[in-house]
Amino acid sequence: MNEYVLLIVGTVLISTFLTAILPEGKMQGLIKGIAKLVCVLTMISPMIQFLHKGMDSEIYKNVNAFFEKSGIETSSNFIKYYSELRIENAANQIEKELSQEFSVQTLVEIDWGIEKTGTYFSYENEKIKIYCIHIQTMEEVGEEVKSRMFQHVKDNYCSEVLIE
Repeated sequence: MNEYVLLIVGTVLISTFLTAILPEGKMQGLIKGIAKLVCVLTMISPMIQFLHKGMDSEIYKNVNAFFEKSGIETSSNFIKYYSELRIENAANQIEKELSQEFSVQTLVEIDWGIEKTGTYFSYENEKIKIYCIHIQTMEEVGEEVKSRMFQHVKDNYCSEVLIE
């Protein structure tokens, strides 16, 4: 409701400003008429929306049809390739962090999959879901260091962690 009132006040102020700065002449009458028409349309727009409420589903069908025709075709192989690349980069980043933070050489493997998160018009949102991060130490490591490594990876990557 506040937005509606602000819209009306803004429209009236703009049209008043325009009519005040216009020079005298034939165009002034035309511009004043257009400004009044815009003000009236702004005021009755909620009534028009109310009368056309039943047509909302038609509007969404048309928008959906538009996106189906003009949307970007996605290749599942392309998406899979870049998802695998992102996971590989994440594994390398974890290995680097553990090497710097704990001075331990590790081999990191990530169990992951693509999870559907919903549909926006005809496009299905998908995201990479990390199920578990497997960390294999290349050297003997104490239980305290393993525990700190576990907590570090769990806190930073919000995933299940398995250290061998």
